[in-house]
Amino acid sequence: MQSAEEAQVFLKQRFAQFLDAQHDNVNYHKIIEELVLRKDRRLAVDLNALRQFDSALASRCVCACPRLHSRVSTSRGHRL
Repeated sequence: MQSAEEAQVFLKQRFAQFLDAQHDNVNYHKIIEELVLRKDRRLAVDLNALRQFDSALASRCVCACPRLHSRVSTSRGHRL
């Protein structure tokens, strides 16, 4: 069984793999560079692309963010 720290490291690595992967016309590396230049801290991620890449990772990300979790569960009419 993984420790909480090991699980967190795995999720970070998996999310980095998602950002490295090709997603139609979205280049997350370029978007991140622009965010850094603007000193912005919010990265908009295509949740459907994340689900296609790794549905378990998408669920963990949604559950980890209470504001996002409430918006997603409300838009679907049920809780995750």
